[in-house]
Amino acid sequence: MREVYNSGNCVIDKQELRGNSTAINAGTFNNIILEDPFRYYSEKILSEYSELKRTFTLVEVFINKERLKDRFLGMHPKYEELMECLIREERKEQINLDDGYKSVIACIVIVTKHFEYKHDDENCFSIKGNRHLIGKITTHGLEISYSSTIQTYEEYLEATKFTEDLKKKIEPYIICATTYGNFFQFRNLSINKIENVPFIPERIKFRVSNEIIPNLIEPLYGNTPECGLREIIQNACDAMKELNKEDEIKGYIELNVQKNSDGMILKVRDYGIGMTEDILLNKYFVIGESSKKGNNRNLVGQFGIGALAAFLLGNRIAVKTKSCKENRIYSFDYSPDSSENNPIAVSIIDDENFQHGTEVCITLNKRLSELKQDELEEKLKINEWYVLPDCEIKYFYNNEEQIINSFAGKLYEWKLVSHKNQFDIKYLDNKKIEKDGVLQIDYNFKNNPQIIYNGLMVPTLYEVENKYLKKKPFISISSSVDYISLNLERSRIEKGLDLIVDPVKEVLIEKGLEILKKEKNKIVSEDGTILMITYSNDYFNNIPLFFEKNGYGILSSKYNNYDFIKVYSYLGSLQVNINDLKEGVRYVFEDVRVLDKSVLADFIENNECIIDAQSIKQYFYDASSSYYGFRTQAMKCLYEKTFSQSYDGSWSANKFWEEHNKIKENVFRHRFGEIKKGFFIPKDKGHEELLRYTEETTRASVFVYSRYLSNYCDDIFDVGIVR
Repeated sequence: MREVYNSGNCVIDKQELRGNSTAINAGTFNNIILEDPFRYYSEKILSEYSELKRTFTLVEVFINKERLKDRFLGMHPKYEELMECLIREERKEQINLDDGYKSVIACIVIVTKHFEYKHDDENCFSIKGNRHLIGKITTHGLEISYSSTIQTYEEYLEATKFTEDLKKKIEPYIICATTYGNFFQFRNLSINKIENVPFIPERIKFRVSNEIIPNLIEPLYGNTPECGLREIIQNACDAMKELNKEDEIKGYIELNVQKNSDGMILKVRDYGIGMTEDILLNKYFVIGESSKKGNNRNLVGQFGIGALAAFLLGNRIAVKTKSCKENRIYSFDYSPDSSENNPIAVSIIDDENFQHGTEVCITLNKRLSELKQDELEEKLKINEWYVLPDCEIKYFYNNEEQIINSFAGKLYEWKLVSHKNQFDIKYLDNKKIEKDGVLQIDYNFKNNPQIIYNGLMVPTLYEVENKYLKKKPFISISSSVDYISLNLERSRIEKGLDLIVDPVKEVLIEKGLEILKKEKNKIVSEDGTILMITYSNDYFNNIPLFFEKNGYGILSSKYNNYDFIKVYSYLGSLQVNINDLKEGVRYVFEDVRVLDKSVLADFIENNECIIDAQSIKQYFYDASSSYYGFRTQAMKCLYEKTFSQSYDGSWSANKFWEEHNKIKENVFRHRFGEIKKGFFIPKDKGHEELLRYTEETTRASVFVYSRYLSNYCDDIFDVGIVR
C-alpha cells in the first residue's frame, strides 16, 4: 500500500523516502512531520490499531487541526498523548487526567465516544444510544437533530430526554476543551426543533388556574382547620430535619396565637433550612411539587400542597423565609384570590434580627377568631397530635407559654424494635407514666394505640389483629423510604402498616413468652396441680394453654397433627394433676357453666365425645322442638347411637319432633337412670379407652377427642413445652 504525504510544496511517496537515506530526504521527512504532525502520528497509530479508524475519523471531524498544531507546536509527546487516549477509550480503559493538556485531550475523547461516524453521509454522524438522533458540525456549532424515523409521540419524548441527558454529560467537556485549548471545531451545542411529524411536538402538562384553587382545598382536606395547622407544623419540622443532617434536632418551633387589631393571628416559626428563590418559584407555589421528594431524612410532607392548607385557617397568609444557604430574606403575602391579574409579589428585605428558617403568619378566619382559648385548642387538636419526640414545640397564647402533650424527654421509655431498610421502629414500653404524681398516660386502659410518624401523631388507631395480644402501645416510626407512607390528610398509614405493626407484635409476644416461662409456678403448682387453664400477663390476654404429662405450652397451629382431648368442665375450677394425664396425649381444658347447644350438637354429630347423663337429659329428654334443643340431625344421632332406636328417615323435622314428644316419656325416661356417669359415642373404638381414662382423671362432664382444633394461636406464640 502506497502512502503519500503532502508537505504543501510537493508530494513525497513514503516508499521513496524509505529507499533514500540521504540527509536531504531525511530533512524533508522531518518537515512533513512538522507540517502535519497530527496526520503523521495518527497514521502511525492506525497502522498498529486499525480498529481505531472510525473513532479517529470522528475525532478528526471534531477538532480544529490548525489550532491543535499551533498549541502543540509539533511536540511529539502531545500527539502521542492524544493517540494514547484514543487507544485507552477503545479498550474501555480509564483515562488518567492531570491539570494540563492531557485533561483537554481526554475531554475530546470523552465527547467523541458518544458519537459514531457515518460513511454514507460525510456531513452527519450518528448518536450512540438513540437511533432517532443525528449530529452535524456547522458554522454555528454542533447541531443535534431529530431524524425522520420518529413517527410517534413516545419516540419523540424518548429522544428528547436522551438529548437533554447527553447535553448535560458532554457540555462540561466541551467547555473545558474550548476554554483551555480551543481545540473543537465548535463552541456551541444546540438541539433543533422537530418538524413535519404526525403529532404536536410539545410537552403538554396540566396546569391549575388560580381561580380554581379555593375549590381544591375542601376536597383535599375537608372542612378541618386542624389539618391546615398540622400541615404547617409538619413543614416546620421537616425544615429543622433538613438543616441538621445528623438528625439531632436543635432549637425548637414556635407556635404563637395572639390577638391584635386585625383579629386573631396564628404564627408558626421554625429555625430550619429556609427556602431559596428556586424553591419558592418552582416548588412552593406549584401544586403537587415538593423539594422533599426523594429526600432521605425522614420527612413527612412530600405532597406539595402545604401552601393550600393554610387557607383552612384563614385567607390572609404572610410568609418570611431565609435560606441557610443564602443571605437574602424573602417576604410575601398571598390569598385565595391571587391570580395573573393579582400576582404574588416576593420582596427582598433587610432584617438583621431574622435568622434562617421560615415564619408563617395567618390571620384566622372569623369563625376561629371568635373561639375561646380552650375551644380553639380543641378545634385545632393541639393536645392530640403534637407528641413530637423528635422536635420540641413551644406554644404561646397571648405571649404566655402553654403546656402541650408530648412524649419527649427521659420520662418516656422508647424501646427500639428494629433498624433496617432506612426506618426505625420504637414502642413506648411504660404501662403507666406519671410525672410529679400526676398520671400522664395509661395507654393500656385508654385503648388508643396510635402511631407517631416522623414525630407527628397519626390520628387513626392501628389494629394488632390478634385477640390474645393485650398490650397495644404507642409506636414511633422514623422513615425515609416510600414504602411506608401517609395518606394525603395524614390521618392514617396508607402503605406499609404491616412493616410497622408486625415487628412490634413479634417483640411484645416474645416478652410475654419470657414472662410465661418465669411464672410457670402460677400455672402448675409444685405438686403438679393445674392452677390456670388460660394465661394472662402484661402482654397476653387469656391465651389458651394445653397440658401434657411433661409440661404445658401455648396451643399453636404447629400442633394440628397431634392428638388432643378438649375437656369441658361444669364443676367449677378443675382439680387435675398434670402427673395423672395419659402419656402422649395433650389436653385442653375449658371451664364452662353452660355449653353452647350448637357446639354440643356438632360433637354428637361427629361421634367424638363423652357427655354426662344430666346433659343428655337436658338436651334430649327436655327438648320439645328444634328451637328448644338440639338440631334435628343431632337428635337422630342420639336415637341411633345411644338408644338404639330406629326412626323413619322420611320424616320432616316437624314430624320428627311430633313423634319424639309422643314416645319420649315411656321409652326413654327410665333409661337415664340406668346410664352411668357418661355416654360414649364412639367415632373410633380405639379411642374409647382414652376417653374413659380422661373421664376418670378429670372428673369433668364433656370430653372431645380431636386431631384438629380450630381455636389455636399463631405459630408466633409457640413456646414449646415448659417443664
